[in-house]
Amino acid sequence: MLEQFTSALEFFRTAWSQLTILLPKLFAAFVLLLAGWLAARLIRKVIIKVLRFIKADVLAEKAGIDDFLLQGDVKYTAVTIVASGVYWILMFAVMLAVLNGFGLSAADALFTEILPRHHLHIPQQHWHYRRGNHEPCGTVGGFALRRVPRAGATLSGRSGTGISV
Repeated sequence: MLEQFTSALEFFRTAWSQLTILLPKLFAAFVLLLAGWLAARLIRKVIIKVLRFIKADVLAEKAGIDDFLLQGDVKYTAVTIVASGVYWILMFAVMLAVLNGFGLSAADALFTEILPRHHLHIPQQHWHYRRGNHEPCGTVGGFALRRVPRAGATLSGRSGTGISV
């Protein structure tokens, strides 16, 4: 019985010592997360004000970007989308800093070791239109869906069999 009590007491001592090590790190992570969140929100508001001051919203409207966003039922302007993008990049950096503070450097290793070795491959879309009915021919993302019989010259000046999507 005394051995069980001693074992339980040792368990609680070990747990308490680990908790006293973890609590300051957890508090620092919370403070860093809160400060990063407030700083990112402030920077987002500053970016919105600066972009509106230099009339970037008017430029986006003249370029047709705002109309394009409205057609897609996007309820934000180009200025707020740019500012929100910066906000999320900053929040991602804050989260990486918090994880590194806990000693979890796996997220940081993703950007320093893994991605430089393995480049992300984004397949290109190849579109060629047959003469007449403007049916798209070619490959989309590297996948061939069906073959099109020899149709003569395409708009790109090439002739032969294409891949239809």
